Amino acid sequence: MIYKIQEIIVGIILFSLIVGTTNKKSFSEDKVESINIVTGDISFINKFGKKPILETSETLRLKTHLEYVELLLRKKNVKGFSENRIKQRTHTLDLLHDYWVAGVFPKNYESKGKRLPCFIDKDRKICAVGYLIEKTAGRQLSEKINLTYKYEYVFNMNDKTIDDWMLANGLTKLEYAMIQPTYGFDNSIIIKVWDGNGKHKKYNKIRLLVEEGTFKDYKLMNGKK
Repeated sequence: MIYKIQEIIVGIILFSLIVGTTNKKSFSEDKVESINIVTGDISFINKFGKKPILETSETLRLKTHLEYVELLLRKKNVKGFSENRIKQRTHTLDLLHDYWVAGVFPKNYESKGKRLPCFIDKDRKICAVGYLIEKTAGRQLSEKINLTYKYEYVFNMNDKTIDDWMLANGLTKLEYAMIQPTYGFDNSIIIKVWDGNGKHKKYNKIRLLVEEGTFKDYKLMNGKK
């Protein structure tokens, strides 16, 4: 009877361990927000066969997304479009290509823990849609839009000037929304953490102290160097 009870207890423990292991989902993957309100992270999944994680390079995610959308929009059936609209559309997508290849993107300095669009950041770096406006209608218009819609989605930009610009440059509002990325909180700040064994390591703040996919109970060093 005692052995039987012991077997049941051992069985329950083993079952718990197996379930806990198989159902364990990476917190690093779980907490990643999508890069675009329309397409999500399909661009990254399509190229790399997996979802991005917190440790994934922000620049890589942005370039992958913009490259994907550019190619997707170039494949659109434009039968029935006027010659002028096709020309405008091609020019806009050529500008988008130049933008993502250059790889100079704004950062989200203000919204901790939440990805948001950012039209022009404090370093004066401009987003993809802002860049398209700058190159076709002038930087002054981009700056003006930034005053009202800095962290806003294209869908929520209710402005006749913006709508007129969209129509004049060959793409629909939905397509500009597909282009517009969101940006994670600036992850350039490096912190030092105490590992409990008399040593400290440097970690990227946004990576939440992840090491090789596992989390450890680190403590901040309280200013120690």
